[in-house]
Amino acid sequence: MFKNISSKNRFLGVAVSIALGVALVVYLLLSYVFPYILSEVDAIQAMKTGIATLEVRRAKLKDLEGSFQESHQDLERLRGLLVDRSNPIAFFESLYSIASSSQISLTIRFSAIGVPAEKMKENKPQFGVSVHLAAEGSSKNIYVFLSLLEALPYELKVEKLSLFDTSGATLRAEMDVSALSIN
Repeated sequence: MFKNISSKNRFLGVAVSIALGVALVVYLLLSYVFPYILSEVDAIQAMKTGIATLEVRRAKLKDLEGSFQESHQDLERLRGLLVDRSNPIAFFESLYSIASSSQISLTIRFSAIGVPAEKMKENKPQFGVSVHLAAEGSSKNIYVFLSLLEALPYELKVEKLSLFDTSGATLRAEMDVSALSIN
């Protein structure tokens, strides 16, 4: 059957068959494989977008963590300025320390500890530790004591200050002092 066909026509038939085969393969690639590759590329792109979003969130969380640590340090510094109502010993130790440094005799008497219930609900520091201080010493030492009292790292409010000359060499200072405090 192929003997009657010339070699030129045979070559043309083989070439057309090969061209049709190649066209069929290209069609199959374009219609089945190429869409599959595109869907995989889209999936990879979605993964890249997801990773980029996670990296942005991670950076924001790191910034937030740094802000939290800075805020925590600031809060601790602020707590150092406040007297703990449940344990005011550090405050009293500071008072006795400055009395010793200024070489005076100091008597501390509680006036009040605590804050009225309606102010406690405000959840902010209040002047809740009140003491009556009686200091006795030379006028220079009383001045040194008052200067050191002012320099204490607590927020203090002197509500009343009275100075009495007990003798020519000694002076007596009495004062009501309130300290900013927390629970």
